[in-house]
Amino acid sequence: MTRNLDAAKDYFHTRYAEAPDAGASFPRSAFKVLERLRRNKSGWGEAQLRKPYEGFGFVARDLGNHVHYRHPDHPELRGQVPRHRSLRDYMAADGLATTDELLRLEAEEDHEQGP
Repeated sequence: MTRNLDAAKDYFHTRYAEAPDAGASFPRSAFKVLERLRRNKSGWGEAQLRKPYEGFGFVARDLGNHVHYRHPDHPELRGQVPRHRSLRDYMAADGLATTDELLRLEAEEDHEQGP
């Protein structure tokens, strides 16, 4: 599982982060925030987690004390972030896992379609 996830990360890094048409796909800033999130999962707030979710195409919906995220192309991918200044580490880890799953699914779809 880890090897497949690493391959998906490498694939998306080469395809989107360094591609000339990177503006038409996922923004580079979303990848940068995602890398920061991988290094340190503590001290994140709702405002900081908004960047990777929305940068990778998730749609935000404000519902009371939480912001719910859903991806339009993959409705099974969902995230929920409470509105606190400082979130628990597991909330950042959940956001990272959801985004990594999106990258894996997108890599599989691209691989199935071929060049």
